[in-house]
Amino acid sequence: MGRARASEDGGRRARQYKRSTPTYEFRLHVIHHSNSHGVSSALAKFYPEAKGSSLETKRKSFYLWRKRRDTIEKAGKSSSSSVLRKLRPAGSATVLSSQTESQLLRWVNSYRADGAPVSTLMLQLKAQEYAAAAGIPRGVFTGTWAWRAGFVRVRA
Repeated sequence: MGRARASEDGGRRARQYKRSTPTYEFRLHVIHHSNSHGVSSALAKFYPEAKGSSLETKRKSFYLWRKRRDTIEKAGKSSSSSVLRKLRPAGSATVLSSQTESQLLRWVNSYRADGAPVSTLMLQLKAQEYAAAAGIPRGVFTGTWAWRAGFVRVRA
């Protein structure tokens, strides 16, 4: 039968999609407009529906963007990063090439064929070894639990 529902309407509430992170291109437009016409004008132009505390939050965001103008200008002028909403440092999302992952999968399958289990630590250490052999510097690819979970889900 299972556990009874905690709420009358059937459990999890529907998502409201209230938060939206603007792109660097949009932030750059806001900075330029607020510098030439003022913050009040920029608020009226870019967020005409905002009122009360929502308007105050947007105003604070404008000042924060002004403070980080150098980073936003650098990202907003590049065609590849202007559509992004968050910049990550190089190497923070480094993954193995498909060829290296295939090699790792063959290693996992050979162990499993012999009847030996492959622990997460074994997988992580072997992945780091293959990453080093592929020319990825130590410390850039760490083989986090998220990477291991994705590898096992997709490949193994």
